[in-house]
Amino acid sequence: MLLLVLLLVFVAKLVLHVEPPTAKWLHGFHPSGIVIAPPIETGLMQFGYYLLHFVIWRGRALRVLVLALLAASAHALEGGWGHAVGVFWPFLVMSTALAAWEERRVWDAFIVVTAIHVLNNATLFATLFAINALLGNAAQTDLSLGSSCASSFQCAGTYTCFGSPPVCRLLFGEGHECSLDKECAGIMQCTAGRCAAP
Repeated sequence: MLLLVLLLVFVAKLVLHVEPPTAKWLHGFHPSGIVIAPPIETGLMQFGYYLLHFVIWRGRALRVLVLALLAASAHALEGGWGHAVGVFWPFLVMSTALAAWEERRVWDAFIVVTAIHVLNNATLFATLFAINALLGNAAQTDLSLGSSCASSFQCAGTYTCFGSPPVCRLLFGEGHECSLDKECAGIMQCTAGRCAAP
């Protein structure tokens, strides 16, 4: 699967002359997430797993689950709780690998978990790049408020592509006027013409 995605990226770059997406296009995901973040996060996970030995001295499965929850929750600071939910499964896999390989050698655990993390992030980046290339959105990114758009990936910052005709809009916070639930940020709903918590 990864080879197919990489082939699509290569073809898109050659045939469609698509450049790699910017960090803003990927909503904060940057290629440094393939090289720099995995070893740092793996080191933090190892330290966290070591500390969890003092709190949860029995039950390796519980330590693995708590570590995955903590690592995923840390990602909520960067991308919100939706991002945290999205990265929980990969962190559960990495936490399980860490627990299994730590029994052998700490250095082996570090190498294996870092490799899993690098491959996960590289696959995500390549997939997003390929989708962007296939949709033809790479040339039009960072569109301003009110600009015509085909996808939210094209809109700048926190704008979202919404409406008929679709334009880049800002999602509204609590108390702002609205006409549809989609216009309200997070889990808020449009109630009596205003965004409000459910």
